[in-house]
Amino acid sequence: MPAVVFPRERTPLLAAPAATDSGILVTTRPRQRIAISGGRLLRLMGSDALVHHALSGRAIASFSADDLQAAVAVLDGSFIVLARDHSYRLSAGSDAPEKYPPVALLGASSVFSDPQDTNRFYLLHARGTELFHYSLEGDGRFLVPLARFELGARPLAFAALSDGSFLGSGATGYFRLFPGGKRTAWPNPEWGWAERLLTAHGLGRAWALGANRLYDLRFGDELKSIRSIALPEAILDLAVHRERIVALSRGRSEHQLELRYLRNGTERWVVKWDARFEDDGGLADVRGAELELRVSFRDQIVALRRGRALRSWVLGSGVALPGRH
Repeated sequence: MPAVVFPRERTPLLAAPAATDSGILVTTRPRQRIAISGGRLLRLMGSDALVHHALSGRAIASFSADDLQAAVAVLDGSFIVLARDHSYRLSAGSDAPEKYPPVALLGASSVFSDPQDTNRFYLLHARGTELFHYSLEGDGRFLVPLARFELGARPLAFAALSDGSFLGSGATGYFRLFPGGKRTAWPNPEWGWAERLLTAHGLGRAWALGANRLYDLRFGDELKSIRSIALPEAILDLAVHRERIVALSRGRSEHQLELRYLRNGTERWVVKWDARFEDDGGLADVRGAELELRVSFRDQIVALRRGRALRSWVLGSGVALPGRH
Protein backbone atom coordinates (compact mmCIF):
# COMPACT_ATOMS: atom_id res chain seq x y z
CA MET A 1 0.00 0.00 0.00
CA PRO A 2 1.44 3.42 -0.90
CA ALA A 3 2.74 5.66 1.84
CA VAL A 4 1.45 9.15 2.46
CA VAL A 5 3.22 11.50 0.05
CA PHE A 6 3.83 15.06 1.14
CA PRO A 7 4.60 17.68 -1.52
CA ARG A 8 7.64 19.90 -1.51
CA GLU A 9 7.30 23.51 -0.52
CA ARG A 10 6.57 24.68 -4.08
CA THR A 11 3.82 22.14 -4.73
CA PRO A 12 0.51 23.87 -5.64
CA LEU A 13 -2.52 24.02 -3.42
CA LEU A 14 -5.30 26.03 -5.00
CA ALA A 15 -6.34 28.76 -7.34
CA ALA A 16 -8.02 31.86 -5.95
CA PRO A 17 -11.72 31.12 -5.29
CA ALA A 18 -14.46 33.67 -5.83
CA ALA A 19 -15.09 36.31 -3.17
CA THR A 20 -18.49 36.47 -1.47
CA ASP A 21 -20.36 39.66 -0.68
CA SER A 22 -18.86 39.68 2.82
CA GLY A 23 -15.33 39.64 1.43
CA ILE A 24 -14.57 36.18 2.83
CA LEU A 25 -13.04 33.74 0.39
CA VAL A 26 -14.62 30.33 0.55
CA THR A 27 -13.97 27.13 -1.35
CA THR A 28 -16.53 24.58 -2.54
CA ARG A 29 -18.16 22.66 0.31
CA PRO A 30 -18.29 20.12 1.67
CA ARG A 31 -14.79 18.69 1.46
CA GLN A 32 -14.93 15.46 3.42
CA ARG A 33 -12.17 13.52 1.69
CA ILE A 34 -9.95 13.30 4.78
CA ALA A 35 -10.69 12.71 8.46
CA ILE A 36 -8.62 12.35 11.64
CA SER A 37 -9.71 10.20 14.58
CA GLY A 38 -7.93 8.38 17.38
CA GLY A 39 -4.44 9.09 16.02
CA ARG A 40 -5.35 7.81 12.56
CA LEU A 41 -5.73 9.78 9.33
CA LEU A 42 -8.12 8.49 6.67
CA ARG A 43 -8.19 9.87 3.14
CA LEU A 44 -10.28 9.00 0.10
CA MET A 45 -8.39 8.76 -3.19
CA GLY A 46 -10.52 7.67 -6.13
CA SER A 47 -11.81 4.22 -5.25
CA ASP A 48 -9.39 3.72 -2.32
CA ALA A 49 -9.79 4.58 1.35
CA LEU A 50 -6.31 4.76 2.92
CA VAL A 51 -5.66 4.87 6.66
CA HIS A 52 -2.32 5.99 8.14
CA HIS A 53 -0.87 6.72 11.53
CA ALA A 54 -1.38 10.48 11.84
CA LEU A 55 2.11 11.23 13.15
CA SER A 56 4.39 8.71 11.47
CA GLY A 57 2.51 8.23 8.20
CA ARG A 58 2.75 4.46 8.62
CA ALA A 59 0.12 2.61 6.57
CA ILE A 60 -2.47 0.92 8.81
CA ALA A 61 -5.37 -0.20 6.63
CA SER A 62 -7.06 0.26 3.27
CA PHE A 63 -10.17 -0.79 1.41
CA SER A 64 -11.67 -0.08 -2.00
CA ALA A 65 -15.16 0.87 -3.15
CA ASP A 66 -16.71 2.49 -6.19
CA ASP A 67 -17.36 6.24 -5.94
CA LEU A 68 -16.21 6.98 -2.39
CA GLN A 69 -17.98 10.24 -1.51
CA ALA A 70 -17.47 11.34 2.11
CA ALA A 71 -15.67 10.39 5.32
CA VAL A 72 -16.35 11.60 8.85
CA ALA A 73 -14.50 10.99 12.12
CA VAL A 74 -16.34 9.52 15.12
CA LEU A 75 -15.50 10.33 18.73
CA ASP A 76 -14.53 6.74 19.64
CA GLY A 77 -11.71 6.75 17.08
CA SER A 78 -13.64 5.14 14.24
CA PHE A 79 -14.69 6.45 10.82
CA ILE A 80 -17.92 6.42 8.82
CA VAL A 81 -17.41 6.40 5.04
CA LEU A 82 -20.20 6.80 2.49
CA ALA A 83 -19.94 5.47 -1.05
CA ARG A 84 -22.29 4.97 -3.98
CA ASP A 85 -23.06 1.29 -3.33
CA HIS A 86 -22.39 0.91 0.40
CA SER A 87 -21.87 2.69 3.71
CA TYR A 88 -18.85 1.68 5.83
CA ARG A 89 -17.81 1.88 9.47
CA LEU A 90 -14.13 1.37 10.26
CA SER A 91 -13.88 0.78 14.00
CA ALA A 92 -10.99 1.99 16.14
CA GLY A 93 -8.16 -0.52 16.03
CA SER A 94 -9.69 -2.43 13.09
CA ASP A 95 -8.13 -2.77 9.64
CA ALA A 96 -11.31 -4.02 7.91
CA PRO A 97 -14.56 -2.01 7.68
CA GLU A 98 -18.07 -3.24 8.29
CA LYS A 99 -20.24 -2.88 5.18
CA TYR A 100 -23.78 -1.51 5.29
CA PRO A 101 -26.44 -0.55 2.71
CA PRO A 102 -25.90 2.78 0.96
CA VAL A 103 -27.54 6.13 1.58
CA ALA A 104 -28.31 8.36 -1.37
CA LEU A 105 -26.14 11.50 -1.53
CA LEU A 106 -27.70 14.27 -3.59
CA GLY A 107 -25.00 16.60 -4.83
CA ALA A 108 -22.46 17.94 -2.32
CA SER A 109 -23.99 16.56 0.88
CA SER A 110 -22.64 17.24 4.38
CA VAL A 111 -22.22 14.37 6.85
CA PHE A 112 -22.11 14.84 10.65
CA SER A 113 -21.28 12.19 13.23
CA ASP A 114 -23.68 11.79 16.15
CA PRO A 115 -21.89 12.68 19.44
CA GLN A 116 -24.40 10.59 21.38
CA ASP A 117 -24.04 7.33 19.41
CA THR A 118 -21.00 6.23 17.40
CA ASN A 119 -23.12 4.14 14.99
CA ARG A 120 -25.29 7.07 13.96
CA PHE A 121 -24.84 10.03 11.64
CA TYR A 122 -26.73 12.99 10.16
CA LEU A 123 -26.95 13.97 6.50
CA LEU A 124 -27.75 17.33 4.94
CA HIS A 125 -28.08 17.31 1.15
CA ALA A 126 -26.82 20.13 -1.06
CA ARG A 127 -29.55 22.74 -1.41
CA GLY A 128 -31.69 20.57 0.82
CA THR A 129 -34.03 21.84 3.53
CA GLU A 130 -34.17 18.63 5.57
CA LEU A 131 -31.71 16.97 7.97
CA PHE A 132 -31.74 13.16 7.95
CA HIS A 133 -30.68 10.92 10.85
CA TYR A 134 -29.43 7.35 10.20
CA SER A 135 -28.14 4.42 12.22
CA LEU A 136 -25.77 1.61 11.16
CA GLU A 137 -27.07 -1.57 12.82
CA GLY A 138 -26.93 -5.35 12.75
CA ASP A 139 -23.20 -5.87 12.10
CA GLY A 140 -23.40 -4.61 8.55
CA ARG A 141 -26.94 -5.62 7.68
CA PHE A 142 -29.08 -2.53 8.20
CA LEU A 143 -29.05 1.20 7.51
CA VAL A 144 -31.97 2.46 9.59
CA PRO A 145 -33.59 5.87 8.94
CA LEU A 146 -34.30 7.33 12.38
CA ALA A 147 -35.73 10.79 11.79
CA ARG A 148 -36.11 13.66 9.35
CA PHE A 149 -36.06 17.30 10.47
CA GLU A 150 -37.39 20.21 8.42
CA LEU A 151 -35.03 23.22 8.41
CA GLY A 152 -37.39 25.59 6.63
CA ALA A 153 -34.77 26.86 4.21
CA ARG A 154 -31.30 25.76 3.15
CA PRO A 155 -28.93 27.29 5.73
CA LEU A 156 -25.98 29.32 4.49
CA ALA A 157 -23.88 27.85 7.33
CA PHE A 158 -24.57 24.79 9.48
CA ALA A 159 -22.70 23.06 12.31
CA ALA A 160 -23.14 20.16 14.70
CA LEU A 161 -22.74 21.22 18.34
CA SER A 162 -21.12 19.24 21.13
CA ASP A 163 -24.44 18.51 22.87
CA GLY A 164 -25.97 16.85 19.81
CA SER A 165 -27.97 19.87 18.63
CA PHE A 166 -27.32 21.91 15.47
CA LEU A 167 -26.84 25.60 14.73
CA GLY A 168 -27.74 27.16 11.39
CA SER A 169 -27.42 30.61 9.88
CA GLY A 170 -29.46 31.99 7.00
CA ALA A 171 -30.38 35.24 5.33
CA THR A 172 -33.04 36.05 7.94
CA GLY A 173 -31.39 34.80 11.12
CA TYR A 174 -29.94 31.98 13.17
CA PHE A 175 -31.67 28.83 14.45
CA ARG A 176 -30.88 25.95 16.78
CA LEU A 177 -32.32 22.50 16.13
CA PHE A 178 -32.47 19.78 18.79
CA PRO A 179 -32.54 16.02 17.98
CA GLY A 180 -36.11 15.76 19.23
CA GLY A 181 -37.26 18.38 16.75
CA LYS A 182 -37.42 21.41 19.08
CA ARG A 183 -36.32 24.59 17.35
CA THR A 184 -35.20 28.02 18.58
CA ALA A 185 -34.75 30.99 16.26
CA TRP A 186 -33.10 34.42 16.55
CA PRO A 187 -33.04 37.34 14.11
CA ASN A 188 -29.71 38.27 12.56
CA PRO A 189 -27.57 40.26 15.06
CA GLU A 190 -25.52 43.31 14.18
CA TRP A 191 -22.66 41.23 12.73
CA GLY A 192 -25.08 39.57 10.26
CA TRP A 193 -25.26 36.04 8.98
CA ALA A 194 -22.33 33.62 9.20
CA GLU A 195 -20.15 32.39 6.36
CA ARG A 196 -19.03 29.53 8.58
CA LEU A 197 -20.21 28.06 11.88
CA LEU A 198 -17.85 25.95 13.98
CA THR A 199 -18.33 23.82 17.06
CA ALA A 200 -17.06 25.29 20.34
CA HIS A 201 -16.13 23.59 23.60
CA GLY A 202 -18.96 23.73 26.13
CA LEU A 203 -22.75 23.99 26.05
CA GLY A 204 -24.53 26.91 24.43
CA ARG A 205 -21.44 28.00 22.48
CA ALA A 206 -20.32 28.19 18.87
CA TRP A 207 -17.99 30.18 16.64
CA ALA A 208 -19.21 32.25 13.68
CA LEU A 209 -16.98 33.55 10.89
CA GLY A 210 -17.96 36.79 9.19
CA ALA A 211 -16.10 39.64 7.48
CA ASN A 212 -12.68 38.29 8.55
CA ARG A 213 -13.66 38.20 12.20
CA LEU A 214 -14.38 35.18 14.39
CA TYR A 215 -17.29 35.70 16.81
CA ASP A 216 -17.55 33.79 20.10
CA LEU A 217 -21.28 33.07 20.31
CA ARG A 218 -23.42 32.35 23.37
CA PHE A 219 -27.04 31.37 22.98
CA GLY A 220 -29.97 30.56 25.19
CA ASP A 221 -33.00 32.83 25.29
CA GLU A 222 -30.98 35.21 23.14
CA LEU A 223 -28.03 35.02 20.79
CA LYS A 224 -25.01 37.21 21.51
CA SER A 225 -21.31 37.50 20.84
CA ILE A 226 -19.12 38.05 23.89
CA ARG A 227 -16.02 38.90 21.81
CA SER A 228 -14.59 38.83 18.32
CA ILE A 229 -11.12 37.93 17.06
CA ALA A 230 -9.59 39.60 14.01
CA LEU A 231 -8.30 37.18 11.38
CA PRO A 232 -6.13 37.69 8.30
CA GLU A 233 -7.86 38.85 5.16
CA ALA A 234 -8.90 36.32 2.51
CA ILE A 235 -9.61 33.42 4.89
CA LEU A 236 -9.95 30.13 3.00
CA ASP A 237 -10.57 27.71 5.86
CA LEU A 238 -10.09 27.42 9.61
CA ALA A 239 -10.52 25.23 12.67
CA VAL A 240 -11.09 26.31 16.28
CA HIS A 241 -10.84 24.58 19.66
CA ARG A 242 -11.09 26.59 22.87
CA GLU A 243 -8.41 29.29 22.49
CA ARG A 244 -6.58 27.63 19.60
CA ILE A 245 -7.14 28.60 15.97
CA VAL A 246 -5.65 27.18 12.78
CA ALA A 247 -6.35 29.43 9.78
CA LEU A 248 -5.55 29.07 6.10
CA SER A 249 -5.51 32.29 4.08
CA ARG A 250 -4.15 33.96 1.01
CA GLY A 251 -0.76 35.60 1.46
CA ARG A 252 0.32 39.11 0.58
CA SER A 253 1.10 38.16 -2.99
CA GLU A 254 -1.41 36.77 -5.46
CA HIS A 255 0.11 33.30 -5.47
CA GLN A 256 1.03 32.88 -1.81
CA LEU A 257 -0.76 30.83 0.86
CA GLU A 258 -0.33 31.07 4.63
CA LEU A 259 -1.18 28.57 7.36
CA ARG A 260 -1.05 30.08 10.84
CA TYR A 261 -1.61 28.84 14.38
CA LEU A 262 -2.96 31.23 17.01
CA ARG A 263 -3.42 30.62 20.72
CA ASN A 264 -5.10 33.07 23.10
CA GLY A 265 -5.22 35.57 20.25
CA THR A 266 -1.44 35.44 19.69
CA GLU A 267 0.15 34.06 16.54
CA ARG A 268 2.47 31.18 17.47
CA TRP A 269 3.68 30.22 14.01
CA VAL A 270 2.99 30.74 10.32
CA VAL A 271 3.96 28.63 7.31
CA LYS A 272 4.05 30.24 3.84
CA TRP A 273 4.47 28.76 0.40
CA ASP A 274 3.79 29.34 -3.28
CA ALA A 275 0.36 28.18 -4.43
CA ARG A 276 1.51 27.58 -8.01
CA PHE A 277 3.10 24.55 -9.62
CA GLU A 278 5.07 23.67 -12.72
CA ASP A 279 2.84 22.59 -15.63
CA ASP A 280 4.19 22.01 -19.15
CA GLY A 281 7.06 24.38 -18.55
CA GLY A 282 4.96 27.16 -17.01
CA LEU A 283 3.28 28.07 -13.76
CA ALA A 284 -0.38 27.12 -13.19
CA ASP A 285 -2.91 27.28 -10.36
CA VAL A 286 -4.96 24.46 -8.88
CA ARG A 287 -8.71 24.63 -8.39
CA GLY A 288 -9.82 25.62 -4.90
CA ALA A 289 -12.26 22.70 -4.70
CA GLU A 290 -9.25 20.36 -4.39
CA LEU A 291 -8.28 21.92 -1.07
CA GLU A 292 -9.26 20.52 2.33
CA LEU A 293 -8.08 21.46 5.83
CA ARG A 294 -8.59 19.11 8.78
CA VAL A 295 -7.36 19.65 12.33
CA SER A 296 -7.50 17.24 15.25
CA PHE A 297 -6.62 19.22 18.36
CA ARG A 298 -6.83 16.02 20.39
CA ASP A 299 -4.15 14.39 18.22
CA GLN A 300 -2.26 17.68 17.69
CA ILE A 301 -2.34 17.17 13.92
CA VAL A 302 -3.02 19.62 11.09
CA ALA A 303 -3.63 17.96 7.71
CA LEU A 304 -3.96 19.76 4.39
CA ARG A 305 -5.01 18.02 1.18
CA ARG A 306 -4.69 19.28 -2.37
CA GLY A 307 -5.97 16.67 -4.79
CA ARG A 308 -3.82 13.58 -4.20
CA ALA A 309 -1.09 15.47 -2.33
CA LEU A 310 -1.16 15.59 1.46
CA ARG A 311 0.83 17.60 3.97
CA SER A 312 0.68 17.62 7.78
CA TRP A 313 2.06 19.56 10.73
CA VAL A 314 2.31 18.81 14.44
CA LEU A 315 1.03 21.52 16.78
CA GLY A 316 4.25 22.05 18.67
CA SER A 317 4.92 24.65 21.37
CA GLY A 318 5.62 27.77 19.37
CA VAL A 319 6.92 26.12 16.21
CA ALA A 320 5.44 24.25 13.26
CA LEU A 321 6.85 20.76 13.21
CA PRO A 322 6.44 18.86 9.91
CA GLY A 323 4.81 15.44 10.18
CA ARG A 324 7.16 12.49 9.80
CA HIS A 325 5.78 11.14 6.53
